[in-house]
Amino acid sequence: MAKQAAAKIAPPPVGGKSDTGTSSVGKRLLTVKELAEYVGIPVKTIYNQVSNCERPFPIKCIRIGGHVRFDLRAVDAYLDKLNEATK
Repeated sequence: MAKQAAAKIAPPPVGGKSDTGTSSVGKRLLTVKELAEYVGIPVKTIYNQVSNCERPFPIKCIRIGGHVRFDLRAVDAYLDKLNEATK
């Protein structure tokens, strides 16, 4: 089900040019809200799993200061792994 929701939302752009014609670096790190939209689960579920030491969130988070971020490549790799397991 999460993979279906992820298919509806395009990943953030990586590289290329912005609408203004200037080059952009692209977005590799997702916020909790962006991850929730990308995989189709509630924000609160992600926060609960990230803070749960007994059953940690399956995608490793990156903490920058007081902020939690997720590497888009790690998210996609996890979703691909789930997809392969269900075949």
